Amino acid sequence: MLIFMASFFFSGSETGFYRVTRMRLVLDGMSGSWNAKGLLWLANNPAVFVTTVLVGNNIANYAFSNALVRLSQSMAEGMGDLFDVAVSIFLSPLLFIYGELLPKSLFYNAPYFLLRRAAPLFLFFAILLSPISLVLYFFSRAIQSAVGQEPLKVRPALARQELHRVLEEGREAGVLAKIQQDISQNLLTYGGKPLRNFCMPIRGLPLVEEFSDRTDLLETIRRSTHNIVGVRRNDGHLIGYYRVIDILTATQLPELQPIPTLLAEQSHISALTQMQSQHTDLARVVDQRGNQIGIVTFRRLAELMLNRA
Repeated sequence: MLIFMASFFFSGSETGFYRVTRMRLVLDGMSGSWNAKGLLWLANNPAVFVTTVLVGNNIANYAFSNALVRLSQSMAEGMGDLFDVAVSIFLSPLLFIYGELLPKSLFYNAPYFLLRRAAPLFLFFAILLSPISLVLYFFSRAIQSAVGQEPLKVRPALARQELHRVLEEGREAGVLAKIQQDISQNLLTYGGKPLRNFCMPIRGLPLVEEFSDRTDLLETIRRSTHNIVGVRRNDGHLIGYYRVIDILTATQLPELQPIPTLLAEQSHISALTQMQSQHTDLARVVDQRGNQIGIVTFRRLAELMLNRA
């Protein structure tokens, strides 16, 4: 029975480990859960986890097979080899159905619930089997060094996939609205990228000359779908902008809005936050030398967050 439970435990733990979200482990680890901290350490050292599972599961399967052979031999004394084979065929499916498939199904549907409760026992086996596991661990590290590949490099992509799954589960559970899920995913996609990826040339904006009157502005608005109109000097230098809403609601020429300067290497979310705090709809983007490489609008940055780009 103990051998059967060992196979059940290792098979289920393997599935649960690959199903559990690391975000849950991080949050519970920060709250002081030692079980979560132990699982998080194993998640950051997957080779140790994999070798522990493989060694433990192989030992359990070997012990079960050995016990099965001894049981069939004891039951088949004097009854011939055919009965011995029949007993083995009859009992073997028990291991694969109840010792392999059932635990995998249970841990697949409730990975964190079961894995967290199994964590102390799994950590115990990790220490108990460490002499064998460490040999396999260092052997795998030697192979990685020889072929020049490092599996830890894929962790950021895995973390993003896991976070995407968390957002999907949150929406399905009714915790997150569709728009909240979209914003969270777009924040991961665009938030950390440099602003230079989103700037556009000045000619992409509707423009009027420096001393244009309200009639010229209204005519420019009719030919454009933008919510702002840029103002440039004769030399082409952009000196400010007007908001379309201000032009339409005012009877006179509205106040010219200044254009702040943002760095090209500044992140998307940082630029969006800065423009929001300064209540500006247009910003000039410059490189480290101060050379202008384009402009960016608040509307464009916000639309990326809303997945309307």
